[in-house]
Amino acid sequence: MNVMLADSIGPGLLWIVILLAGIGCTGITFAGIFPAALGRIRLAIALAAPAFFFSIVTTVILIYFFRFAPDSTPAETPSDGAQDLKFFWQVWIFFSGIPLALSLFVVLLAFVRNRIRRNGMKPFTLFVALMLLALAFAGCSKQPDETEFAETALNGMPQKETIDLSPAVPFQISSVWPDAETILSDGFRIQVANLIEAKNYDALDNLAAKLRSSKEQYPGGSWKLGDLYAGLIPSRKQPDTEWESRLSKLRDWIKTKPDSITARVALAYVLVDYAWKARGGGWADTVTEEGWQLFGERLRQAVEVLDEAKDLKEKCPVYWSTRMIAGRGLNYDKDQFDEIFNQAVKYTPDYKMFYLRKAQYLMPRWGGDEGELEMFLEKSADKMGGDEGDMLYAQGVWNIHACASSENVFTENGFSWPRVNRGFKIIERRFPDSIQTISEHAYLAAYAGDAAVAREYLKKTSGQAALAIFHYQSEYVRVANWAFEK
Repeated sequence: MNVMLADSIGPGLLWIVILLAGIGCTGITFAGIFPAALGRIRLAIALAAPAFFFSIVTTVILIYFFRFAPDSTPAETPSDGAQDLKFFWQVWIFFSGIPLALSLFVVLLAFVRNRIRRNGMKPFTLFVALMLLALAFAGCSKQPDETEFAETALNGMPQKETIDLSPAVPFQISSVWPDAETILSDGFRIQVANLIEAKNYDALDNLAAKLRSSKEQYPGGSWKLGDLYAGLIPSRKQPDTEWESRLSKLRDWIKTKPDSITARVALAYVLVDYAWKARGGGWADTVTEEGWQLFGERLRQAVEVLDEAKDLKEKCPVYWSTRMIAGRGLNYDKDQFDEIFNQAVKYTPDYKMFYLRKAQYLMPRWGGDEGELEMFLEKSADKMGGDEGDMLYAQGVWNIHACASSENVFTENGFSWPRVNRGFKIIERRFPDSIQTISEHAYLAAYAGDAAVAREYLKKTSGQAALAIFHYQSEYVRVANWAFEK
């Protein structure tokens, strides 16, 4: 679901008040042009001050709403919401940029005119001063050019639109949905759903134990164990009666097999997703009071279920990753979250989902500090070391790209493209038939501005636009056009 930033920048009444204040402050500062033209510096500065301080205040307000608006979807699924940077700059120019430029122009004009009046000024010097004034005004007022970075890298988010294929692209394009990996995953989830409906609890326990022991992975490197729990979740489109029926079966599983770690983790896992169903996928200010109440209640129920399971002899890595999802929704502080993470990696240090969950938690939109996400991912990859560390780094960036709307995952987060590129090559050596991995490699190469690598891996797709990665065929076309026209 694409969501404009306008849906999340605060109450409408606030912006009406700001608009009226802006008109007043800008009007006062505009009047400062006349004393500025006469060289009356003090009066000009006094009249320029309202617009200057107004621009500072509105900039702070805009940054707050833009940076700290809550994520619009649960972390388990790719987000279709959009933080529209272009729209942000348009709003900033209107509320902050114009008043700021006008206030600076008034002050500079006053200084220049005062200089001329007192000391005189040669014609050429006057010309240069006036040109600097004009450039200062234009520079403050200019909206950032979207093509400035696009000369070296792809920018922007997937859009469902019609794009003509460039003659430079050496193959025809066709959409692929579902691809082989999606079919494999969906088939396994259906198998799990059938087992719970049949109340075949022994088979579910045995299957989970086998996957924990074997650490079997899908092409792309994700553990198949996670899909066992995902297969127990009803569709979000199903009514609450279907969800309650599924929860009843999971509670019956616990009653029948009270020592089963899988049963308790499964119940908590479904409760977490049930909480997100109540909340919905919109911005925070679109969630109803009832939605917030059910969201909190169901997350706390999930935590209670996990608390009951912590002393069981058998352990499961999804126990900790589920606690992380619930903790993020319940706004755990960093000490609380780190305690869960540290317990998790002590038990299963090679379960990469732990690192991906913490990386999501450290995203600025969830309260992470600037640079904290990048530092965590780099240190975790270094600690894991070797090929596994590089794979973790690549999978971490892939995960952030999938679950967060951004114009460019590299410029907005400062990730290392050489290390991402190296990690993807390792994943592809282990899983050479993964079209999703090849497609994401090409996609990220374009965002990193590496046209040669993008072309190399787009050729490996043979024109198959994997919609699990690109969402729309038009997005694949956009990436291919960018890469092959370079």
